[in-house]
Amino acid sequence: MKSFITLSLFVVVAFAWEDARFQGIEPRIVGGEVAKPNQFPYQVRFHLVKRMGNREVNTLCGGSLVTDKHILTAAHCLVDVVRATVYMGSINFRTEEPNRITTQLKQENLRVHENYNPLLFNSDIALVTLPERVKFSAAIHPISLPRAGLKKLENRMAIISGFGKTGDKSKTSDNLMFLHRKILTENYCQLHFPLTFRESQICVDGSERKSACPGDSGGPLAIEENGEMVLVGLTSYGKFTCEIGSPAVYTRITTHLKWISKHTGLPVKY
Repeated sequence: MKSFITLSLFVVVAFAWEDARFQGIEPRIVGGEVAKPNQFPYQVRFHLVKRMGNREVNTLCGGSLVTDKHILTAAHCLVDVVRATVYMGSINFRTEEPNRITTQLKQENLRVHENYNPLLFNSDIALVTLPERVKFSAAIHPISLPRAGLKKLENRMAIISGFGKTGDKSKTSDNLMFLHRKILTENYCQLHFPLTFRESQICVDGSERKSACPGDSGGPLAIEENGEMVLVGLTSYGKFTCEIGSPAVYTRITTHLKWISKHTGLPVKY
């Protein structure tokens, strides 16, 4: 769902990509590197069809596998979805990948957080329950959730990943891309997004024209903790353009650990 919100003099936009006939924003991770095989086995790719008035619109989003049956993504990715397909184990979408798994989803597989607010991006988190359990491999493996006390993330380096364009004039990337970005202070994002940013979100550096952009919505913000990758955020929103150096905002996972536990059975770690 395209979400343009004009708030005071600020314009923020959700990072889902929709068909160019409907939305002019181009999907990309700007300035990213190409992922290697099995580097991000938790990354998934969603192809979504949404009902927008009297027509259907194609949408691209990302997500993170957290169990053999559950995927976390952004709520704004799944609102108004009428058909959905998820691809797991893919890093180059146009090649034959023996480990890629393609699964068709139904409405009953999609759960948007009940407190999601599309105007303020509150609780921008959703859960996909796969119709069948997925078999893990080197290419498909879940990412760990953070312990409840992992909240002070400022100045830590994180990894964002997703599928999308690599430049203004290129087509949607066939490759999974990634970036290393610094997590900024909450005060920094409150200056850029005074009416939307809150403690339940994470502020990430977008300088040097390196950032997540539309098409990366719902994708992972991960850090390394005790030798393993840990999911700390989900790509949510940012400024209208991604190449002006403004920060990007991510849904904070620790805020929603009890909700995730309730619907997945994963225990909350303390």
